[in-house]
Amino acid sequence: MGGGITLRNLNTLEVLNSEISASTATGQAGTLTVDARDSVLLSGEGGLRVQATDGGQAGNLELQTGTLRIEDGAEMSVSSRSGAAGNLFVDADTIRLNDGSIRAETGVGDGGNITLQGFTLLSLNNGSTISAEAFGTATGGNITIVAPDSFIIAVPVENSDIIANADAGNGGVIDITTRGIYGLQFRPELTPLSDITANSNTGQSGTVNIDTLGIDPSRGLAELPTSVVDASQQVAQGCSARGGQVDNLGEFVVTGRGGLPPNPLEPHQSNSGLTGLVTLDDTIDSEDDATAALPIIDAPAMELPAIVEAEAWTLDAQGNVVLVSETAIAAHPATTDAVCLQQQTATQPH
Repeated sequence: MGGGITLRNLNTLEVLNSEISASTATGQAGTLTVDARDSVLLSGEGGLRVQATDGGQAGNLELQTGTLRIEDGAEMSVSSRSGAAGNLFVDADTIRLNDGSIRAETGVGDGGNITLQGFTLLSLNNGSTISAEAFGTATGGNITIVAPDSFIIAVPVENSDIIANADAGNGGVIDITTRGIYGLQFRPELTPLSDITANSNTGQSGTVNIDTLGIDPSRGLAELPTSVVDASQQVAQGCSARGGQVDNLGEFVVTGRGGLPPNPLEPHQSNSGLTGLVTLDDTIDSEDDATAALPIIDAPAMELPAIVEAEAWTLDAQGNVVLVSETAIAAHPATTDAVCLQQQTATQPH
């Protein structure tokens, strides 16, 4: 009997181009247990394996972590091709497979079951596989994926599969509970696309149950009518220029240059305007004739007083300032002298 391996209280575990295995030949292999709080990375040839080679019984593989990444050909597996395989259990927040695999292979009985739970995202890329396969007359293993708030995502053309196939025995059972599956599709047998299948080569096919919690993306969508508006109910028959009801036609009143014609039965006239153009009388042929046509008003000649430049200022009887010329100064010398006397008096200090 092979011994078991337990790795606990780890923050991270990285297995790069190597493997951690619990194996046996003819007896029963032990259990491989890994508990890494943050992450587990399996990359390159190797990974985590529990196997029996010569008809022995493979033990179990149990892993608990935050993020599980399996890439570049690495795998997690429990395998006994000529005996009974153990079971594989993963509890992780995120599971990412990129050219990686999670496998359980059995050659006898009903072994090799896979359980994945706890994650919010399971992604499969570049030919990744989750498989519980049976050889000989053994029944295919069961795959149980329980993550009600999760999404399972794959690229349709990258041939990433979830498989519970068998050879001569019956196919296994695949039970998936998730919020949504994208890129993977159930098919009766494997194709070059990304498949979910529980087929058997010569036995009875298995069962695939997918529960997306009753979420149907098509629900809540109302089917739109093919014709949004019935045009026949929106146009009055009296407005049709071809209906022969010319006397009952409506009309548009258009003002301004350009625009529509006065009614639908007349061609557009580009020179239509709000008012007509004003033209001169036909009898006026020249500027002289136009001038001669204007009325002539006789008015008596008016003599305007001469404008004289002011040279001084004085005060009138009401005390208003008046600008005066030399002629006014000569005519009223006393007033001018009085003004000058007032100016001198106002400028002398007291």
